[in-house]
Amino acid sequence: MTDTVLVVDDDPGVLRAVVNMLRFLRVPAVAACGAEAGVAAYRGHRTEVGLVLLDVLMPGMDGPAVLAALREHDPGVRCWFMSGDTGRYGRADLCGMGAGGVLQKPFTPAQLKAAVACGA
Repeated sequence: MTDTVLVVDDDPGVLRAVVNMLRFLRVPAVAACGAEAGVAAYRGHRTEVGLVLLDVLMPGMDGPAVLAALREHDPGVRCWFMSGDTGRYGRADLCGMGAGGVLQKPFTPAQLKAAVACGA
């Protein structure tokens, strides 16, 4: 669990909470508020990012669209989706897109630690 985790969420409060949990778990993190910022952050930190935690529902590009954009830069990018509401996507749909899993918001530090351990 030493690789950096990129956290992409359009809600600044959720973004802060997840980054703080990762810091508590001693996992380096990069925060990106929104889809476009997430794609840019991945491009800038690609060599150090081992896992992307990606919100499903965001304005503009949703999580699956962001994952597709990240895969244009790195087909092997590792991702876990996180969401309180997955919208039109079921868990199986999201995992079928190549995600390691889906963290249901709100999640605990222990659940986050398990996801990071599986994903990175």
